[in-house]
Amino acid sequence: MSKVNLYQVHQVNDYTYIIAEDLDHQVDTMALVIGKKKAALIDTGAGIGNLREVVEELTDLPVMVLTTHLHTDHAGGNPLFDEIYVNERDAFLMPESMGLDFRMRYVRACVTDNPDKLNQIEKGINRVTSFDYQSIDDGDIIDLGGITLRTIAFPGHTPGSLMFYDESSRILFSGDSVNPSPWLFLEYSVPLHEYLDKLRQLKPLLAEAGRIYCGHGVDALEDEVVPDLEECCLEILGGAAGKPTRTVGGDACKYRHGCVTVFYNPEKL
Repeated sequence: MSKVNLYQVHQVNDYTYIIAEDLDHQVDTMALVIGKKKAALIDTGAGIGNLREVVEELTDLPVMVLTTHLHTDHAGGNPLFDEIYVNERDAFLMPESMGLDFRMRYVRACVTDNPDKLNQIEKGINRVTSFDYQSIDDGDIIDLGGITLRTIAFPGHTPGSLMFYDESSRILFSGDSVNPSPWLFLEYSVPLHEYLDKLRQLKPLLAEAGRIYCGHGVDALEDEVVPDLEECCLEILGGAAGKPTRTVGGDACKYRHGCVTVFYNPEKL
């Protein structure tokens, strides 16, 4: 059996990289931002391999992990690192999201026709199911030495969802908060109208950002994503009927407008 390359690295600028965790039917992406004194790794994917080794090939500086939200496909590799930051409002998700059985169910749902890759992941996946962390919240500034990241809370997909904004390069790392297919149907997701209110509140920042990278996909989001998200939410709240669908996260309704599809709970509008 030949070894499969589980990570792909894409350079964005002189100090920023997008690292893709390739799961065939899903791509979990992380961002590495390297300052003069330390580096920030925004999310760690599902922890399917030695992500720390990948990061250490790109920088020898101390690395801090900034977690956009505590879901298995964004925090599964957190225990591979020593300095980790999480919003306290997502702490309740730790037992489920970090559980090895839960993470492996997610991986198997994504890797369905590649036994070599699945076997490699099963052997090398992070097996530590909890980690110590420091709290981080809205407005916190992370100084990496010459580069700073601003923390922006966006409760929606999860109560403690965060985004991180590099004002120097005008790049926003949005996790799952702003993406072409937000999941807002989970039992702890905020009602759709609250998500829309927050999206509108953040419109000046979203317009200022030259590029937005979400937690799934190596390319920056299309310019149409933010206005289409707003319009999609408005149409649902105005009575447009979504299509019932079943996801790995449970039952939902989905409604499409333009380039986005919103997954929502019709009883939590």
